[in-house]
Amino acid sequence: MIVLSLCLKNTKTRYMAKFVIYSFKLHLTSDGMMRSLFTEEEALSPKEALERKQELFQKIIDKDISKEKPFKCKRNPAKGYSGPYEFGSQILWTKDAISFMQIENEKDRLEHINFKKRKGTDYPWCNVIIDNRENVQHIAIQNNNAFPSTDFVATILRDSFNERLADYYLEIDIDAMYQSRAFWSVIDRFKEVGIRMIQFDFGFPNIPWASDSIEGLNVGAKALGARPSAKFTATDGGRLLIDSENKDENIEKLIHASGGLGSDIVVQPNGSNELIHCKEDKEQRVQKPIPDIILDGADEEKNFESTQLHVEKFVKDIQQYYD
Repeated sequence: MIVLSLCLKNTKTRYMAKFVIYSFKLHLTSDGMMRSLFTEEEALSPKEALERKQELFQKIIDKDISKEKPFKCKRNPAKGYSGPYEFGSQILWTKDAISFMQIENEKDRLEHINFKKRKGTDYPWCNVIIDNRENVQHIAIQNNNAFPSTDFVATILRDSFNERLADYYLEIDIDAMYQSRAFWSVIDRFKEVGIRMIQFDFGFPNIPWASDSIEGLNVGAKALGARPSAKFTATDGGRLLIDSENKDENIEKLIHASGGLGSDIVVQPNGSNELIHCKEDKEQRVQKPIPDIILDGADEEKNFESTQLHVEKFVKDIQQYYD
């Protein structure tokens, strides 16, 4: 009996919940205007809002936990999507700018009772970890069956936070991190024919390490009020001098910044009109596990402290970029 219980305990610790890692970027709204002239938030200039972006983002989370202004989880209407548009959610705790959140999804289900089939309703949820520590800005979304995909949840978070961030002139972008090999695998695949064009499309890289990696591009983009990008095209009949065996340091910085921010790299092979988007390679997305046993009962206050310790270690193990 003792042996059996030990075996069951050891088996349970092997069950792991998978989280997909996203990078989030806070930037000014496209029109640089607050949502309302009668906003209840403190008056800030766009420049001040951008300088305090993470502080203001944390303020939204803190106001939900204190019940001063509860956070509403929603998704905006979109083509091909018929709802639901609102989702139950709860931010359980925040500590040192690391927050633990749960989002539920209402689903129809078939129940079997007394030899009859009946329509019922289920409310599965996924866990979300928000790491808003200075110059980090990661969101980890549990990959389970509660929602169609973690991208779906990322869209819910984006739309929900933007509803509140508009009070501060701010918007959020949330993009899945991916490994550099998503790019290099494309280069190797077309090694024989060569590469005609590579284009790096960055969002708003207001995370210092990424800004440093694309310093030259970023300076010019800021002057123009634009998103930084870089395009390299081979001469007619030629090919770009790039291969995975002889990596250029400057190009590698762009690749690392792209994967770490979740920004796209577009590659066009020679002799083809095909454009390959590296960020669409979901096999190369950054994923990290957490033992299920850590998440069990995470919504119970008595478990907050132990959950916090594991979550803190989890987020601190996330790298800036992955090769």
